[in-house]
Amino acid sequence: MPNTTTPTEPFVQLKDGEKFKGLSVERNSGLFVKDKIFIGDTSFKSKDVAFYSTGHNNYANVGRKTFATQVADGKINLYSYLYTTTTTSMNGHGGMSTSTHQHINYYVQKGMGVACIGAKL
Repeated sequence: MPNTTTPTEPFVQLKDGEKFKGLSVERNSGLFVKDKIFIGDTSFKSKDVAFYSTGHNNYANVGRKTFATQVADGKINLYSYLYTTTTTSMNGHGGMSTSTHQHINYYVQKGMGVACIGAKL
């Protein structure tokens, strides 16, 4: 399915519904960095953000610090979250075997502006 999203102004919408607009939105996350979303000089903890837009892509919080990318908008919005898992196991000859799998979760939501995600497909 091709992406059918429309670019928006950069914004951050908190889980309580409060919305902030600005010139740019950035997310800083990493192993040694606190996961925060910045709009101008203001920062928010990722766990407190329901939605944000960089102006090009829209994201929805689908778990404490997990954000899914919007891939379709309209009466029903569709978000996807891609992640990879790696499994290592011992084989019968004393060697190790590693396998990597990519997974994709889809989330649906009724229109933009609702402070929670609907259903996981």
